[in-house]
Amino acid sequence: MASSKHNRRWAAGKLSTTANAATSFYQLAGVAGALLFLQFEQREVAAWLALEDRVRDHAIALDYLLRDVVDQVQVLRVRAVSYLRDHPEPPAPSDLYQLLVSRPPRNGLWTLDYLPPGVPLEAVGNLIAEARDGSPAFRLEAELALSLNGGFEALTKVLPSVRAVYYSSQARLLNLYPWAP
Repeated sequence: MASSKHNRRWAAGKLSTTANAATSFYQLAGVAGALLFLQFEQREVAAWLALEDRVRDHAIALDYLLRDVVDQVQVLRVRAVSYLRDHPEPPAPSDLYQLLVSRPPRNGLWTLDYLPPGVPLEAVGNLIAEARDGSPAFRLEAELALSLNGGFEALTKVLPSVRAVYYSSQARLLNLYPWAP
């Protein structure tokens, strides 16, 4: 009897110890789970903050690029205005202008789609214009458009992300830079 009482106490103690161990295990598992969740949440927050920083950096870079483009376009505008101010009358026809009007129009358009050997491609754009009588006003406008090629070349070198530049005028001239056949 004493032995069975002792066995019952021992079994009750073992059950109590097992219950305590199970409770401790669940508590420990709960704490570990909470720590894992907090760690995951902190990593997620850190990833979002890093993404926000990257987006902000790209936005700032785009803002600077846009400012540079606007500044370069302003330089070209001033250059065009200066050209017209300095040339109230059309200058003597340039080689490129003569090349433009010397070829027969295609579909009513003069195009600078052919360059003689020796003309560097990076120095010229494709000039397209309605074929006209070559009036002084038209010639002045065409010479102005051709004079901007150097500015277009400089713009694409200063801002390498700018792949092409074009100039269009009220006289319906279009200068596309860089030149392409």
